Amino acid sequence: MPKAVIIAHQGKENFMELSMTTAEVLRQEGVEVYAEEALADKIGAKPFGWEPETARQLDFAVVLGGDGTLLGAARKAMQYRLPLMGINLGHVGFLAEVHEGDPREAVRQLARGQYYVDERTMVDAQLIRCGKVVAQMSGLNDVVINKAGMSRLITLDLYIGDEFLGRFPGDGIIIATPTGSTAYSLSAGGPLISSDLDVLVATFICPHVLFSRSIVVKGDGRLRVVVQGTTEQAVMTVDGQVYVPVEPGDELRAKKSAYTTLFIRLRERNFYGILKERLKEGRL
Repeated sequence: MPKAVIIAHQGKENFMELSMTTAEVLRQEGVEVYAEEALADKIGAKPFGWEPETARQLDFAVVLGGDGTLLGAARKAMQYRLPLMGINLGHVGFLAEVHEGDPREAVRQLARGQYYVDERTMVDAQLIRCGKVVAQMSGLNDVVINKAGMSRLITLDLYIGDEFLGRFPGDGIIIATPTGSTAYSLSAGGPLISSDLDVLVATFICPHVLFSRSIVVKGDGRLRVVVQGTTEQAVMTVDGQVYVPVEPGDELRAKKSAYTTLFIRLRERNFYGILKERLKEGRL
């Protein structure tokens, strides 16, 4: 019997109705349904807490929420290579597969295996302090170093491998995957990058230099960012959801991850088709 988990953002207005509908359709199609503990009893599903022995047996996950919910699920699912299908309850929903309307037909199609998998690059981040790794994590969108205060600058040295690129005072830096190129990096002036390309892009946030364009490096490139000085509190964030304080002298090492995120797609659409839809809807 196929097994699936329902992950829902429980702060959204209609999450309960859609969670119950999704669980009902999955059971009708012969799928064993799990859900995170706060939701499981309410929709008649088995409780699930990302225990490895259970997570490894799952065939797919249905994620109800916005892009943030999918980003959080991606970091949990990556080690199990668990495919995710997003049902958008948020505003942008660039990562979700299902948007307006009744999701029943989409869930039936999913349960019957009528889909393909879109594999996305992730980024690994290490924060080094005094020669020791003090934080290590992976993200689907980006890793960012920026100032936490309202004023002053943070000065960063950027290296690609061992090659010193320059010193950049400003508000920080974003190192994004192709998926993340449509998020924070885009708002900071970075390029749109097709999700099937094997690259990372570094984009500076409000740099105080005359020349500071985004830098695109191939997938096996390694980016190093050294914090030279700041009079304000600085932080490293991953996908805008995980925060680690940064101190002067700290070094961020970023590279393409060995993990990937698997998104379930019900119809053939490339990056540019999705982009065109979102532009028409005014969601970018």
